[in-house]
Amino acid sequence: MNIYDVAKVAGVSSATVSRVINGSPKVKPETVLRVQQVMNDMGFTPNVFARSLQSNSMKVLAVLTVDISDIYFSAAVQSIERYARSRGYDIQVGFARDDKKDQMGRLQALVEKRVDGIILAGSAFARDDNPYVQKAARKTPIAILNGKVEGDHIYSVLSDDATGIELAVDHLVSLGRRSLVYLHDSQNPAALSKMHGYARAVEKHGIQLRTIGSVPGVAGAYEACARGLDPSWHTDGIVCAEDPLAIGAIKYLTAQFLRVPEDVTVTGYDNLAFATCSTPELTSVDACAEQMSETVARVLIEALEGGSPAAVTHFAPRLAIRRSTKID
Repeated sequence: MNIYDVAKVAGVSSATVSRVINGSPKVKPETVLRVQQVMNDMGFTPNVFARSLQSNSMKVLAVLTVDISDIYFSAAVQSIERYARSRGYDIQVGFARDDKKDQMGRLQALVEKRVDGIILAGSAFARDDNPYVQKAARKTPIAILNGKVEGDHIYSVLSDDATGIELAVDHLVSLGRRSLVYLHDSQNPAALSKMHGYARAVEKHGIQLRTIGSVPGVAGAYEACARGLDPSWHTDGIVCAEDPLAIGAIKYLTAQFLRVPEDVTVTGYDNLAFATCSTPELTSVDACAEQMSETVARVLIEALEGGSPAAVTHFAPRLAIRRSTKID
């Protein structure tokens, strides 16, 4: 059974059936109803590939990330998929290393697969040396989650990470904590923005700038604290660039018989599941990850369907205060 059979029974051309399947406004409402009734009576379901040939769309978005195991990106993909599905789009998820050559290759492969649009999840795709993103966007619209690249058909959804870290510092200073340390684990654009926010905040409060570099993850943060926290600093607050780093810091402090928050307060960043699984529960900067992820999908679909979304959408973070800084 095919559209020619439907056309014959409905008394219309095969082109009219194709237009009805693809939602064309050029078909009279009464004709649409007649064709749809015939398709229902015949049990005809349009083939997705046949529809794509007519509409030049597979209704598929590709999501490319550098670390799908990261809880932030896992949650982002879930939000993107949920919104895309509500709009009739499927998604396919790909992985690219944090490496320019690999990212170029993966983007080119997605363009050649003729997906409708591409979402780049993470600021690792938004480094300065990114002409491959502009090149890919000439053929396939691109939206970037928490990263910004200038160019036609490129849409960016950003959280103000510098302000987010500044909120955490302001909070600790309001509690009387002034011997602070910043624990970080990356050099991507979002991480650099956070570092800028920390430097700005400690300068504002007249606090000495102290930072410790770590590898990502709980274990990395534990080792970084063991290696880098100087007892002579008398640290009374640790500001962390990610929630897993904060969990690692708390584990280290507990092993040293230091109380959180009484002796040392700790803040994280992203406010995902880690924050409420910690003991004590973690004060964390909520960077609006779920809302941003849904928005990046909405903006891209709006562009694909003929709309004119803003090239850049900004989100303002807020601080979710919990027991790791709250002393009763």
